[in-house]
Amino acid sequence: MLSFTSIDTPALVRGGVSETGTSPFRCRRKIPFFVRRPRPIRLQPMSGNGEQEPNENVDREKLRSFSMGRWSEISSVSFLNNIPSTVRWGSLWVLYGYTLLFSQVVPGHNVFSGTEDVSLALDLSWNFMFVQPLFQPERAPVSPPTLEALFNLVALYGTLWFGFLPDGRRQKGVSMMSFLLGTLFLTNLFWLPYMALREPYSLSQDHSREDPPPLPSWSAPLEQGKVFPLVILTLAAICVAWMLYGRADVYPGAGDFGLRWDQLTHLVGSGRLAFSLALDVVIFALCQGIMVDDDMARLGMDNENVKLVGRWVPFLGLIYYFWKRAEFLEGKD
Repeated sequence: MLSFTSIDTPALVRGGVSETGTSPFRCRRKIPFFVRRPRPIRLQPMSGNGEQEPNENVDREKLRSFSMGRWSEISSVSFLNNIPSTVRWGSLWVLYGYTLLFSQVVPGHNVFSGTEDVSLALDLSWNFMFVQPLFQPERAPVSPPTLEALFNLVALYGTLWFGFLPDGRRQKGVSMMSFLLGTLFLTNLFWLPYMALREPYSLSQDHSREDPPPLPSWSAPLEQGKVFPLVILTLAAICVAWMLYGRADVYPGAGDFGLRWDQLTHLVGSGRLAFSLALDVVIFALCQGIMVDDDMARLGMDNENVKLVGRWVPFLGLIYYFWKRAEFLEGKD
């Protein structure tokens, strides 16, 4: 919109320029109120050696956190961060139990529709880590090798939580060992309640105690040694080999990854037990990042590369973290 001021009439006769050399029409562009004007750039004062003096109003810790990619520490709009961890994990536990035991939405039958999944779970337990199929094949129940491999991989994933036994040392009224033993048999029906009841490290009052409860003597190699992650990695490689080459005389596609993968996805999409095992992997992966963060904070371990892999690479990232943690503890000694 144009705003006209007074008009210099003689200037019109002289060709549109006034004696002052300016146009007779002075225009001012009105800027809408919702358009923000750019703020002037304010330079930092210079010190005597030619360097900018630091601005005391800048939160250096937030800038450092942002530069390291830890955006979650300075974010104040996350909805989930405002929900107590007990409510988050407790709700997930209720949803998990209802979906797998009673719901008709996911593949397979619920507990009231048949016992096929229960019989299959018992067969898989009998063939745990392929001991029976390898050494007494005539007595071993025959199950799809891809499902057997997935079953054992989930069991190994649950076993990895034993590496966080020191986390249970600072929990008040929560026996981590009880939940770990239950996790070996019923996975997230026991692990999710522990995640709901445990106190995060940032809120824990026990991490500052000088005399935390001692750990069992047999648990020291789980935290300080490299044997534990190496054994888990070896057993996981055996599971993958069994998925590819196991039961070649009964199930086709031995050595063909694409065909065996199609068999596995078909089982997950059609059976309640296979679907529950795949869901267990997803939930364990969600818990992995939280446990790694708290464990690194407990030890004072500051390695962004290890943290990145340990948080975001399911299963193998946790094995890698335990290996690097053992190296870190060896360096402190």
